[in-house]
Amino acid sequence: MKRRLQKDKLQPYSISAQYYDLLAQYIDFNEIVDYLEEILFYKEISPKKVLDLGCGTGIASLIMSEKGYSVTGVDCSIDMLDVAKNKAAEKKIKIPFIQAKMEEFKKDDEFDLVISLSDCINHLIPHKLVQKTFRNVYDSLTDGGIFIFDINTPYELEHVMSVEQEEIIGSLKYTWSGYFDHKVGIGTFIQSFYSLENGQEVFIGKEVHKEQAYKPREIRIWLKDAGFKNIEYYEAFTREKPDKVNIERIYFVAEKHV
Repeated sequence: MKRRLQKDKLQPYSISAQYYDLLAQYIDFNEIVDYLEEILFYKEISPKKVLDLGCGTGIASLIMSEKGYSVTGVDCSIDMLDVAKNKAAEKKIKIPFIQAKMEEFKKDDEFDLVISLSDCINHLIPHKLVQKTFRNVYDSLTDGGIFIFDINTPYELEHVMSVEQEEIIGSLKYTWSGYFDHKVGIGTFIQSFYSLENGQEVFIGKEVHKEQAYKPREIRIWLKDAGFKNIEYYEAFTREKPDKVNIERIYFVAEKHV
C-alpha cells in the first residue's frame, strides 16, 4: 500500500541532503583525498588553505581538515550545508561553510588549493557558468596555487547514469531514472525517495538534476582563457591520459602563475 507524505519537490538537494551520506557510502572519499594528495606531491605543492567548491555535506572537507588543512566549504544548498555543519560540530572541527553559487563565489588571493569534486562542474549549465567559475577560482587562488576538479564524461552520462534503478537501504527506498539528450548533451536524472513504514511505502518526494556533458578540449580552452597554466587531465585515480572511449571520470589539474 502506498500513501503520500508530501508533494513532489523539485528543488535540488532539499530532500536528498538528509540521505546523501547514506547513498554515497559506496564512494570512498578517503581514496579520493589520497589521490588529490598524490597529485599535490607530484606537483611539489604543499597547500595550507583549501577551498572545497560544491562541498555538499562536507565529506571531503572534513577529511582534509582532519589531515591538517585549513578548509572552507562552499555550496549552493543550505540543506547540504546544514548537514555539513552538524557533522563538523559533532567532530568539534571548525570549518567555515558558506552558502553561495559556485559561479559567484570569489575571495581574491585567498586559497592555495581549490577542489571541486563529485562532478559539480557538470551541473553548471550553460557553459558560461563554467567559464565564470574558472575565472573566479583563478582570482581566489594565491600565486602558485592549484585547481583540481573532476567531471563526468559524456560516456558516463549516457551509458552509466542514464538507467532505471531501485535500491532499498534500511527503511529508505530510492529510485533513479536517467535520460541523456544527444541533441544538447544534457543528462536529466530524477531521484525519488520513499520511506518504508509498517509495510507501507510512503512517498517522501523527488528531485530533478541535470548534468551537461563537457569535452576535455572545451574545459582546457576555458581554463586557459581564465589564465591557468600547466593544464593537465587524467583518467580518474591515475596520471594517464584518458584516451579510451569508456572512461567514466576525468580529473583536471591547473595552476595559477602570475
